[in-house]
Amino acid sequence: MNDARCWVLVFVGCLVCCGGCRTTVPISYVSPNDTVALVEIMSGAKEGTHSAPLLWLRNIDGNAPTRSRGNNGNIYAYELTPGHHIFDLRRLGPMKRGDTTFLLNQPLLIEMEAGAGHNYRINAHIYDENTLSLYIEDIDTGEIVSGHRPEMQEDR
Repeated sequence: MNDARCWVLVFVGCLVCCGGCRTTVPISYVSPNDTVALVEIMSGAKEGTHSAPLLWLRNIDGNAPTRSRGNNGNIYAYELTPGHHIFDLRRLGPMKRGDTTFLLNQPLLIEMEAGAGHNYRINAHIYDENTLSLYIEDIDTGEIVSGHRPEMQEDR
């Protein structure tokens, strides 16, 4: 076998092996007549933005989230029973303050009343290194069900 074919095989092999490192599963959203609800959380900023922090959903009602409804690589979805829920999140990642960069593991709590057949999204917006807005919205209606949507600030 010549060298070019060998390198092609090595390249294809690397693509196959590394392609499985980030497994995605289509998110299975609930319909209005379902008996459960769904909550999704983006686990990092979208490409090219800096206002969405890296969030980790640590617990739902004191338990590790287990009823996954899929993920698309950076958005993870979990099934919820109807009723009151408390979400224990962590804001993670490096934070720069002056010339110093340090790792952040800031605890955040938010709670809500989940309705059967609803899809919810936990959102966060960073204003500056000390201020973060955490809120939950109904994906289908845009209604804020917990917390406050960030207010738009004019450039000064």
